[in-house]
Amino acid sequence: MLLLAFVIAMGMATKVMADDPTATPAPTPECKPKKIKVDPKSLKLDQGEPGTITVTVTGKKGCLSETEEVSIKAIGKASEKRIEISTGTTTTTNGSGTASFGITAKEKKGVAKVRFKVRKVKKEVNVKVTKNTYIPPTPTPEASPTPEASPTPEASPTPEASPTPEASPTPEASPTPEPTPSPSPT
Repeated sequence: MLLLAFVIAMGMATKVMADDPTATPAPTPECKPKKIKVDPKSLKLDQGEPGTITVTVTGKKGCLSETEEVSIKAIGKASEKRIEISTGTTTTTNGSGTASFGITAKEKKGVAKVRFKVRKVKKEVNVKVTKNTYIPPTPTPEASPTPEASPTPEASPTPEASPTPEASPTPEASPTPEPTPSPSPT
């Protein structure tokens, strides 16, 4: 009886809280990852060519798993010789449940295996590296810097002329004596 009263009380409390405009909304149920869908299902790259694989993580009843950490790994040494994971080995799914990874083919031809993992869910994909027919995009030509003129050899410094000794002051001319008046004849 007490249990029933408690459940009823809880039901009323819930109803009261639901009618309260200040109540915070209940969190949406978590979409636990159940499946990884890969696009493309297999990837073919020429030597040196970059490519992208996008994974979509879904849960029970097809819900999209947001903010789930997805990891990628090249399986085995043979795969590591053929491809390079160019975007990093982990990323987080967005609001659509997707995450993208960049892969670049190396010089060794053959098939590499890549494994994606979200929690306990795994998916493997083959990446085939073929003969190099890939032509990388040409970078837009940048203005080439004007070649700098070769520096002119500097003239060797001329020895400075030794300062001329200052002339000693010329003796002042003695004032010329005024003529003495001659005796006048009287």
